[in-house]
Amino acid sequence: MSNPVRVDGVGTRRNDSGVEIANVGGHRAEFVRLYAAEAIPIGSAVAIDVATTDNGLGNHIVLADGDAAALSFAIGIAAETIASGDLGKVQVAGVCDFAIHLIATSVIGQALSAAATPPGAIDLRAGATDSVLAISLVEGSSATAADSTVL
Repeated sequence: MSNPVRVDGVGTRRNDSGVEIANVGGHRAEFVRLYAAEAIPIGSAVAIDVATTDNGLGNHIVLADGDAAALSFAIGIAAETIASGDLGKVQVAGVCDFAIHLIATSVIGQALSAAATPPGAIDLRAGATDSVLAISLVEGSSATAADSTVL
């Protein structure tokens, strides 16, 4: 089994002097462009819409919904407000500071998943069967506020 040598934005690295320093700057983020099957606000958790086949199966997103099995597996966070039918940018990896949390009491390191209500928000991972979307990097500031998470 091999050991990972790098996970962007996480852990430590050696600088040119050989000293271990924290990875705190230049958080890399990964984005994809997908079609919105409904209006999606910035900061919302999104899932692949398996019911829409325009532009090919798997090319549309909807608000992630923890109550709907087909929509509970969030793939990322909308990086911009996307009108229904338009292409939009979705962050799928890296540090995200615009994800909308439902909880005011999240602690650093907590697993987060798609919320049941309202669709598009993220909440504390409720059970062992909930898929993890992100990990909280800061203590929650207030419900419905954007907080830093790592996808």
